[in-house]
Amino acid sequence: MKKLTAVLLGLVLAGCSSSSIQYQNSTYQYVAKRTSWHEAKAEAEKLGGRLAIFETVEELMYLESQIPRRRIAWVGLTDEKVEGDWTWLNGTRLSANMRDRLERGRGHEFRDYGYILLQGGLGSRADNGELPRGAHGRPQVDGFVVEFEQ
Repeated sequence: MKKLTAVLLGLVLAGCSSSSIQYQNSTYQYVAKRTSWHEAKAEAEKLGGRLAIFETVEELMYLESQIPRRRIAWVGLTDEKVEGDWTWLNGTRLSANMRDRLERGRGHEFRDYGYILLQGGLGSRADNGELPRGAHGRPQVDGFVVEFEQ
C-alpha cells in the first residue's frame, strides 16, 4: 500500500488526476496523457503497475462508469503477435463477449492495441493512438489506465 500511495502522489505531482478506483483486489488509476500504447505500457510498469486487464464484463463496466466521460484510454490488450487473437498482457485470451469493436471497420489488421471506450466497450487502434482513416471518434487516445494489484 505504501508503494501505491507513493505512485499516486507522484501522479499528482506530475499533473495527473489523483483519484484512484478500487475494484475487488485491484486499484486503478487513469493517467491523462497522450502517448503510444508501448510508452503507456512502459510508464505503467515504471509506476509499479501494469496497463489494466479486465477479467470480466462486470469489471470492465465498473471501470467505464468511474473514469471521466468522453475519454478513451489504453488498456493491456493486444493482438500484435497473432492478428485477431486478442490477449491481455497476462496471457489470458479476451473472452468472446468482450470483443465489441476490436475488429470492426477497415484497417483492423493495423490496429493491434486495445483501449477502453468510456461510453462503453473496447476498441483498437495503431500504436500511435491516432484515429484510423475514415473512422469517426476522438482523434487521439487520451490516456491510459494503470492497474495496481494488492
